[in-house]
Amino acid sequence: MAVAAYALLLVAAIKAFGKGGKPAVIPEAKWRRPNEKIRPSPPGSD
Repeated sequence: MAVAAYALLLVAAIKAFGKGGKPAVIPEAKWRRPNEKIRPSPPGSD
Protein backbone atom coordinates (compact mmCIF):
# COMPACT_ATOMS: atom_id res chain seq x y z
CA MET A 1 0.00 0.00 0.00
CA ALA A 2 2.86 2.38 0.74
CA VAL A 3 4.27 1.80 -2.75
CA ALA A 4 0.93 2.64 -4.35
CA ALA A 5 0.62 5.83 -2.30
CA TYR A 6 4.15 6.89 -3.29
CA ALA A 7 3.40 6.17 -6.94
CA LEU A 8 0.25 8.30 -6.78
CA LEU A 9 2.27 11.13 -5.24
CA LEU A 10 4.82 10.90 -8.05
CA VAL A 11 2.12 10.92 -10.73
CA ALA A 12 0.41 13.91 -9.10
CA ALA A 13 3.72 15.78 -8.94
CA ILE A 14 4.43 15.11 -12.61
CA LYS A 15 0.94 16.31 -13.55
CA ALA A 16 1.32 19.45 -11.43
CA PHE A 17 4.89 20.47 -12.26
CA GLY A 18 5.84 18.49 -15.37
CA LYS A 19 8.81 16.20 -15.79
CA GLY A 20 11.25 19.02 -14.99
CA GLY A 21 9.91 19.07 -11.46
CA LYS A 22 10.35 22.80 -10.90
CA PRO A 23 7.26 25.00 -10.70
CA ALA A 24 7.52 28.21 -12.74
CA VAL A 25 5.33 30.17 -10.30
CA ILE A 26 7.70 30.06 -7.32
CA PRO A 27 10.73 32.36 -7.78
CA GLU A 28 14.19 31.02 -7.13
CA ALA A 29 15.63 31.63 -3.67
CA LYS A 30 17.76 34.77 -3.31
CA TRP A 31 20.73 32.78 -2.06
CA ARG A 32 20.65 30.66 -5.23
CA ARG A 33 20.64 33.64 -7.59
CA PRO A 34 24.02 34.58 -9.00
CA ASN A 35 25.38 37.60 -7.20
CA GLU A 36 27.76 39.67 -9.28
CA LYS A 37 28.68 42.08 -6.50
CA ILE A 38 32.15 41.46 -5.17
CA ARG A 39 32.60 42.61 -1.59
CA PRO A 40 35.96 44.02 -0.65
CA SER A 41 37.92 42.11 1.94
CA PRO A 42 38.11 43.67 5.40
CA PRO A 43 41.24 45.65 6.27
CA GLY A 44 44.06 43.58 7.69
CA SER A 45 42.99 40.32 6.05
CA ASP A 46 45.83 40.37 3.51
